[in-house]
Parts: sequence; structure tokens; C-alpha cells
Amino acid sequence: SKFSSKNDIKKLSPTNYLKKTQSFHKIIGKEKEVIRLSSLLLAKRKNAEAYFYRGYAKAQIKDLKGALNDYNKAIKIDSSNPEFLHNRGIIKDKLKDYEGAIMDYSTAIKKNQFYLLAYKNRGITNLKVACSDFKKASSLINNKDKEINNLINRSCQQLDFLEAKN
Repeated sequence: SKFSSKNDIKKLSPTNYLKKTQSFHKIIGKEKEVIRLSSLLLAKRKNAEAYFYRGYAKAQIKDLKGALNDYNKAIKIDSSNPEFLHNRGIIKDKLKDYEGAIMDYSTAIKKNQFYLLAYKNRGITNLKVACSDFKKASSLINNKDKEINNLINRSCQQLDFLEAKN
């Protein structure tokens, strides 16, 4: 349901607001409403989950810097939530901050050793770094080392396959 005014938001507790936006499949297609509602809620009080959901909505509309900013704020309020860290890692990866992404995925895994997506995304990001390193090594020797060229081909083909699936 939509809200027509700030008064509607004031009547809504943070818990009830979050119940309205908790399911990501409910957010798709309603990103701008989620951002507006989150902004209204956050004007009232700081809430880590509201920052998280607003960050998610911003990521869906390709506002990566805005999403990163909201994820940073969510983590500043609640650094114990591995999902906050994982999602920030995804944004850092998209912004090509691979070291930062790997650190966030690793921290998320430390907080939840069963976090499958964090393992998967850390692996993909590590492949991106490896592929880049192999290409650099190959360029330093003018592409003459067959072993390095084979590593490049295998690593980068795996990376292309994995990124095509995402």
C-alpha cells in the first residue's frame, strides 16, 4: 500500500514499516516508493534496516554510490549483520573496489559461516582479481609464456561464464 503523506509514515512504527519492505520481491518495481518511505522513516529516527532496504532499492535503480552510502550507514549502526556486509560487498565489486568487496564478503562469512552467497561472490571477485593479475603478467612478458596464457584463458573463461549467470 502507498502512503500519501509524512503523517502516514509517522503512524507507522519502524517494525511495521520494515515488515512492509522486508521481502525483496515486493521491492522490485517499487524502488522509488521504498526510497521515499525509507527517507521519511529515517528523518524520524535512524534505523539500520531502513538504510539497508533503501540501499537495496538504490542498487536496483543503479544508484551505486547512493546504495554504498546507505549500506555504510546501516553497518555503522549495526555491524553484526552479515547481510549488510554482503550487499555492500556486491556494490563495492560493481564499483571495481575488489579488495573492499573481498573484505566485506570475508567479514560476512566470519559472522555467518554458512553464508553461501558470500562465499560464491567472494570466489567470483577473487577470479576477477586473478584474471586481471594474469593479464598483467602476460603483458609484462609480451604474451610469450604459454603457461600464463593458459591460466588467463581458463580463469577469464570461468569468470565470463559466472558473470553471464548472474
